[in-house]
Amino acid sequence: MIVARTDPAYYALSAMFKNREIEKHYRALAYGTFSNREGTIDSRLGRDPGNRKKMSTRAKHSRSAVTLYRVLLQLAFGALLDVKLLTGRTHQIRVHLASERHPIVGDTTYGGGNWNRIADRKLRAFLRDSKFFGLHAFSLDFKHPLTGAPLHLEAPMPTTWIELTTKLTKD
Repeated sequence: MIVARTDPAYYALSAMFKNREIEKHYRALAYGTFSNREGTIDSRLGRDPGNRKKMSTRAKHSRSAVTLYRVLLQLAFGALLDVKLLTGRTHQIRVHLASERHPIVGDTTYGGGNWNRIADRKLRAFLRDSKFFGLHAFSLDFKHPLTGAPLHLEAPMPTTWIELTTKLTKD
């Protein structure tokens, strides 16, 4: 989250978001084996025709959406990804990955709530019991709105992510 302390900074930051001058990276834990180490998902998004609370790649009225991903670690049940948004649509990462048959782990809205896809019983129980959601807004890169100096901001990883990393690296 970014907060502007002055009106000029606020208007400059608003313009940067509008003009897509702020680079946004996320960490995602998604189900499935990724055949490519990196890729682009370029599918238009809009309201799901059957459920107005959801977004979909099948919507009649849709807008352009582009998501880049890179596999950081392939696991038995899925992969840890670095995800970069080129556009910023509602639920974009969740819908794009689900449309490629790689739903976010723990995302019951878009198909990632089936814990049985994880064979390791202890890991499955940990993720289920902690109500793990496999998407984390990780970092922002942009120029300071007044000085133009490059800025890189990172959000600390949630406790459940740290615990998951510990469990995955024990073996």
